[in-house]
Amino acid sequence: MKSEKHITKILITAISIIILSSFEAFIKGKSIALFNLFQTKTGGDIGDYLNFIMLNYFLDIIEPLIISLFLVFAMKKLRVNRLMKFVLGGMVVAKLILKITKLEFNSIFFYLEILLYLLFFYFIVTIPIYSEDKNEL
Repeated sequence: MKSEKHITKILITAISIIILSSFEAFIKGKSIALFNLFQTKTGGDIGDYLNFIMLNYFLDIIEPLIISLFLVFAMKKLRVNRLMKFVLGGMVVAKLILKITKLEFNSIFFYLEILLYLLFFYFIVTIPIYSEDKNEL
């Protein structure tokens, strides 16, 4: 029962990250100023710009999506152990570092996504570890 609450928190956080990334990609895709900046730096057309935005969007949502789906489907069969928490927490920390190094300080989505990734990391690290004893979890 306790682990189901943690999974629910992880899923809500992952969905929030995906929704924020979707809003950010939509706003970047509609911005003429960002397109002009992209065009002057790369010489690409609108198709290249939209492909770039969609690739970044896909890279932003793939980790929360994989982690949350893995935890939902594997929670009952594999049980949580320290190695799983270490690997999944490491994936989230790596994504958080990558997100911070983008240095998009003028975007509110930057700060919200960092906050959500910190929550995501906290929820993954605090998942109760499965114990062989049936009385304790």
